[in-house]
Amino acid sequence: MALRLYKSLILKGSFNPEPPPVVPMLLDELRKKREQYKIELEERIKVLEDLKQSIEKNVQRRGEIRKEIDELLGRIRTLLAEKEKLRSTISEARARKDNALKELSEAREALRRREKELLRDVRPDLPQLKRKLRRLEFVYQTRPLTPEKDKEYMEKILSLRAEIEEAEARIEGDPEYQRLRERVDELSRVIDEANSAIKEAIKRLNEIDDILNELFPQLDRLRQESDLLFREFRTMKEEQRRTSYRVRELEKTLRDYDQIITELERRQRSRRRSEVREDLRKKAQEIYNKFLQGKPISEEELMILRRAGFI
Repeated sequence: MALRLYKSLILKGSFNPEPPPVVPMLLDELRKKREQYKIELEERIKVLEDLKQSIEKNVQRRGEIRKEIDELLGRIRTLLAEKEKLRSTISEARARKDNALKELSEAREALRRREKELLRDVRPDLPQLKRKLRRLEFVYQTRPLTPEKDKEYMEKILSLRAEIEEAEARIEGDPEYQRLRERVDELSRVIDEANSAIKEAIKRLNEIDDILNELFPQLDRLRQESDLLFREFRTMKEEQRRTSYRVRELEKTLRDYDQIITELERRQRSRRRSEVREDLRKKAQEIYNKFLQGKPISEEELMILRRAGFI
């Protein structure tokens, strides 16, 4: 405010810094002040350039982070969608397994009933005959026997084998039994396939969870870095705004100083010219008076008279 008032007074001619020695002192002080403001302006401009580069790097890095975040989110969405499909696969497989287990229980019961019907006249039943055969074969193969006992055991084993083969032939030749047996085998395959599908789906779910456990922390770190960079961006933009305002102020101040200094220098030059003219006039007057008194004057004094306009 003081500088503007001083400038206004100087340019309007309302302020005349007298006596003359004051002008050089004032000019020196003004030039020193102007140099200080010029140095500050250069420093502020350098700060603006550094801020501009830092802001550009900040914006570039935030753009890179946004791209990385988008890629991570794309991968995460894909994996989550796959998880949902796998859960549906597991649910469907378990439903197939549960239905097959229920049907398998019924089919096995029907198979046992049909076997009993076919072997109702076989005593003991087929499972007991097979167990009895295994016991006899074990004794025959593991114990030392007399020739008589050896023959006895062999006859019993052959007889049991014949009974079992006859019973099994009766079963194997029955279409209804075969149909039930095939149904039992088919349902068993359905259960095995469902178990395999569940196992594979669970394995893949665990793999996806492991991947997600790595991706989510990465996503959090990128978001935190992005938030930090944005806060730094706002701080730098605010500093840029304040510095730009100060640069404009300094540029205006320097223009004011330039106008004041220029005006004072002009006045100083004008005063010097006036002083020179006045000195010349005084010398010329003295020489002219000397001439009027009839005293001789030198060629140099004649030149002074001419320069002063006396002749």
